[in-house]
Amino acid sequence: DGTAKIVAVETGEEIARIDHDSGVLAVAWSLDGKQVATASNDGTAKVSTIQITVLRAKLCTERLSRNLTAQEWERYLDLNLTTYGRTCDNLPAHPSVTSRALELAGSNPDQALTILQHLIQIDPDADLDPATPDTQETEPQVAINNELARRKRRDGLQAVENKDIETATERFTEALKLNPKIDLNPDTKEIEQDIEAVIKAIQNQSN
Repeated sequence: DGTAKIVAVETGEEIARIDHDSGVLAVAWSLDGKQVATASNDGTAKVSTIQITVLRAKLCTERLSRNLTAQEWERYLDLNLTTYGRTCDNLPAHPSVTSRALELAGSNPDQALTILQHLIQIDPDADLDPATPDTQETEPQVAINNELARRKRRDGLQAVENKDIETATERFTEALKLNPKIDLNPDTKEIEQDIEAVIKAIQNQSN
């Protein structure tokens, strides 16, 4: 339609427009992101100065309600979440970044740790372990240990159901080493950490 439009990735809203008399063939940004060049079928090329700082401030205070999700960051900017940044400094990092890091805790703990370390640097108010809503976890390694402990507990509970008491005992022991405060039987109101008692209680429930 003879225009080049700059839009907000999250919302699709137009935030700037460059007009030509015919279709736009090509667009290129300057390295500093302050200028954009457009070439058109009308035989012209234009270099337009874009006040990104002003546009960002306007978007962050008037239009946007969140920062990019982990999926959006990977799709539009960088597959490496260790480069994740808050487009809007007045808004928190999206919780999906924490979730993605914790997903990696079992298969790639080093990468998970790096992502969480980066996240707490750019957003000191981030909760790195949302599974514990009563407390804000700001220590990356603790958050990873807590996640791994929950997985060990899950495996232990499954082993009890499968009547594999030896494996259940091993998994519960590993869970307690990772997180000495973990509740081995979350189905009860009390915090249960006696492995033998937990196994017997679950066995009695299933009988």
